Amino acid sequence: MSFTAKTDFCGLVAATDGKLTLKTDTDNSTASEATGPDEHGDIAVSDVYGHITDPSNEYELNGDLILKVILGKVNTIPTASHLGGKKFMLANVSVKTAAGSPVSVTATANGLEATDVETTTIDFGTIAVTAIHKAQQVKDSLTVTGGALNSNDITIGCTPTYALVEGKRVTHDVHAGYIEQSITVLQTGLATPAVTPGTGWQIMANPSRSNPDADYPKFAFTLKKYFAATVPASYGPVTPPTP
Repeated sequence: MSFTAKTDFCGLVAATDGKLTLKTDTDNSTASEATGPDEHGDIAVSDVYGHITDPSNEYELNGDLILKVILGKVNTIPTASHLGGKKFMLANVSVKTAAGSPVSVTATANGLEATDVETTTIDFGTIAVTAIHKAQQVKDSLTVTGGALNSNDITIGCTPTYALVEGKRVTHDVHAGYIEQSITVLQTGLATPAVTPGTGWQIMANPSRSNPDADYPKFAFTLKKYFAATVPASYGPVTPPTP
């Protein structure tokens, strides 16, 4: 037999002109349970409800990647998939880079009801990474002095919210978009390495140092930048009907 075709729940292959190869898909399906006790506290009645699927995908690079990220974007799965016809909203994208390691991309999507429609989105512009196996950063986001960038885990995320009825997501929205970079810097000289954030970026905490036996110190930094959501014009102020 051949391996089962993977489903691009997050829609990143089409969004990158094939520069990403889909590697895995995972449904991440969950449900809720309602129970009621009898006089002894034993379960007398139970029902399972609110089936939700929040799938994830893993990708590998085929070449240099220009990744345009728009969270809140809704993707309808082709009918050939086992979840064909269902809607999923892109909620998170992560790019892992490290010295001597291939770049990996993962993404998660949140399942929506068939009647839900795309509303607010958050446009992060483009994230450019090369297929070369090295530590990389979001362009102009930081400058390292006194050390070498060894790794950078880039997370592009937001806060999704849902209106729920019997566990089903009847409407959705997104806000509080951000890019977070978790970097490690190898100290290469006597001076402690420093990271200078670029415009709009901020260091979230003092750097954390690890200094193992018979090895060189490494410093961990976290940088963050926030992005505003865009509300479609069709969702402007509601005009009440004329009496």
